[in-house]
Amino acid sequence: MHNVENSMQNRILQTKRIACRLSLTLSLFMIAFSVFAQDPIFSQFYNAPLQINPAFAGISTDPVVAINYRDQGPGLVSRFGFPNGGYTTYAASYDQFFPEANSGIGLMIIGDTAGEGTRGGNLLSTNSISGFYSYNLNVNDEYFIKFGMEAGFTQSRINWAELCFLDQLQNNLGVSCSDLPIGSSTSETIPNNLTSSYFDVSMGVMVYSSRYYGGISMKHMNTPDYNFYEDENGLSNGLPLRLAVHGGYQLTLDPTQRRTFGAYVAPNFLYVRQAGLSQLNVGAIIGYQHFFVGGWFRHAFGNPDAAIISAGTSVGKIKVSYSFDFTVSQLGINSTRGAHEVGIIYNFATVKGKKSNINDCFSIFR
Repeated sequence: MHNVENSMQNRILQTKRIACRLSLTLSLFMIAFSVFAQDPIFSQFYNAPLQINPAFAGISTDPVVAINYRDQGPGLVSRFGFPNGGYTTYAASYDQFFPEANSGIGLMIIGDTAGEGTRGGNLLSTNSISGFYSYNLNVNDEYFIKFGMEAGFTQSRINWAELCFLDQLQNNLGVSCSDLPIGSSTSETIPNNLTSSYFDVSMGVMVYSSRYYGGISMKHMNTPDYNFYEDENGLSNGLPLRLAVHGGYQLTLDPTQRRTFGAYVAPNFLYVRQAGLSQLNVGAIIGYQHFFVGGWFRHAFGNPDAAIISAGTSVGKIKVSYSFDFTVSQLGINSTRGAHEVGIIYNFATVKGKKSNINDCFSIFR
């Protein structure tokens, strides 16, 4: 009798675990489509300016190369029994200004994975490559206007084999999602195309001086079609337009020191709206000699999202920084485990020790 009761309890526990993993898998699948309709945004947006506004292309006459990595909400997946995180973003970019043409050019590659499947693979993978062009208009000796445009190609792919459906569990009693036989049949309809590709166009403008900058950009101006099912064509309005408004100011605290190694404070903000959702980042970077720290608060208007702390160092031509997003929403830091981000920038410009009392509002971006 006790053996029967124990057996029943074990089956109940196993059923609960299966239901939990199934629910999580399907939830992540739906979240993946929701995330796909929105662009990933780096907390260290100052290390990935091209992703915010194409007018940032060419803010240095020397080549600038940036590498970014973000791991968002690893606890949302691992706490349910999956070993790895679910949302990671990689980016690499190059840009440079050419004075003789009064223009800047740039190139950016972004890879994004959303959601972890039943066998440890990614549910949705997105890769894009974009080219940038900007033109710098000299209004007078103090004020400038930069116009920028971006043209890119994006490809997304669903890993259908990583999904787990209820009828697959019913046909394989006693087997969990992670142990399902490869090729297990399901009545769910496979998308017409597991890969979706589209061409994208974006534009932006920015006004700046030696002390401050402000700009606005519109991404996905052609609202490209990103459907995976052919019968969904015409039922959606395409990839939602993303509006970004940003600005900042840099104050040199001791202009008698060398500009490269002096003390400064740089308050800034970033507002982004896409698909009816908005977020606002407000904060500042404070630097002294080779080191800098920063703090921001991100609000999603529907609810507070995260407090962001950052620290880094700039030695010679290399700048390295790390940031952590401390979740303050109802999800809680124990569930999400926050978000980790690393940024590396290499500026090919020769480091000069020339003293100057002129501020450089773009120095935090390179």
